[in-house]
Amino acid sequence: MPTSLEREGNFSQLVGPTGLTIPIYPPKTNVPYPNNTINTPLDSAAEGLLQYLPEPNLQGARGLNYRLLTTQGTHTNTLGATYTHTFGKLPAPQSPTVGQTPVTEGATQSLNVNFNLGIVATVVVNLFPELGGKQQVQGCSLSAAYTATKGGRVTNISVSSTRSNSQVHNFFSNAEDIASKLRIFASRPSVPINSNPANYGLPNLVLNNFSGFSETLPNSQLTQTFNVSGANSWTYRSHILRFGADIHRIEYNLFGGPNATGTFIFTGGYTQIEGGATNNPVSPTGSSFADFLLSLPQETTLESPHQKAYTRQTNWEIFARDDWRIRRDLTICAGLRYDYFSPFVERNNHLSTLDHWFNTAAFSTVFAPGQVFGNASRYSISDPGTDSVNLSLSKLFAFKESQSLEVRATATNAFNIVQFSGVNTQISSSAFGQVDAVQPMRQLTFMARFMF
Repeated sequence: MPTSLEREGNFSQLVGPTGLTIPIYPPKTNVPYPNNTINTPLDSAAEGLLQYLPEPNLQGARGLNYRLLTTQGTHTNTLGATYTHTFGKLPAPQSPTVGQTPVTEGATQSLNVNFNLGIVATVVVNLFPELGGKQQVQGCSLSAAYTATKGGRVTNISVSSTRSNSQVHNFFSNAEDIASKLRIFASRPSVPINSNPANYGLPNLVLNNFSGFSETLPNSQLTQTFNVSGANSWTYRSHILRFGADIHRIEYNLFGGPNATGTFIFTGGYTQIEGGATNNPVSPTGSSFADFLLSLPQETTLESPHQKAYTRQTNWEIFARDDWRIRRDLTICAGLRYDYFSPFVERNNHLSTLDHWFNTAAFSTVFAPGQVFGNASRYSISDPGTDSVNLSLSKLFAFKESQSLEVRATATNAFNIVQFSGVNTQISSSAFGQVDAVQPMRQLTFMARFMF
């Protein structure tokens, strides 16, 4: 941590690895500050941030002068309920012969319903106490399964739904625009870093040779899933036929981003001697903390505060299988399964496609006067996605109770559909905004496995 003198702009005791004083220079000059102390007014925003930067509490070696000992509180509540009901005639064996498969004259049915609710509240511990926060995760699930058995037929139908809501807040979220209060703005004149109260908070600070000053970033994630599945098993003579299908619906909603409060990076470049080497190991110059006190960051980054994404995906699969018992010591299993995983889509059609990509001219590496931040939502630049069909065919030969042979053939991307790779998102690259690679094409795999 910066010392008490350094917090006032006095770097007279700042020494390098060799024990020599590290000179601090006014920006764009080659004459150091008198007594290595900044003699101009410190920036008001920097002075405001100092109250959230704790002072040293240790006399450690090698600059290690601060330690925080604390506990992390967690509060958990869970609630669960299950309902099971069986009705109809119970299966009874035709004869008392041991091991004989039971049959049912009438239909036997069962219904099972499960509900679970969990709430976990956790204190977010930060190295700097004022930058902590709270996280709450609330999850619930509801499932119902119905099974009907009649003769050699067994039918299973199940429905399930899950919902998970995760909320992370710092101590300023929805309470105080602390950045504007400290006169820290996105641009002049007085443009707030965040207009959304949920994203209020202090900016992150990166300073060379000091611990990172990282705010707890507000974030909200809502994930919902819905699943319907059905399967039927039918015993016919020496065959056991099974077939079924599943449908999965996934909804992922995201609010907030990984840099919603902004980041300021200070390197000490502005208080180095003008034109001097930056890697001089004998007598370095400049200090990142001095740059901070003068409010002269080397780099600033800010993610658009309007971060909202509503992505959706629907997957489904069907399967069929036949277990054919040819003899007492020989059973052949043959099956076919088809899976489809759809690409993610955005509810408001904010995802890019190959037919409608993004305008690379809308991106800039330099924030010029008069420019404003855009309002594009997170994930508005998306990969092309994949559309792949995978097939597998297997047979199982059972020779004895403890010996069997499985033969399987698998086709990945069976129809050889072109699978584009991700979009180039490096703004400095000549291929920025382009899809310039593809994933592997059709792959065939054959396998034989003997089990004993």
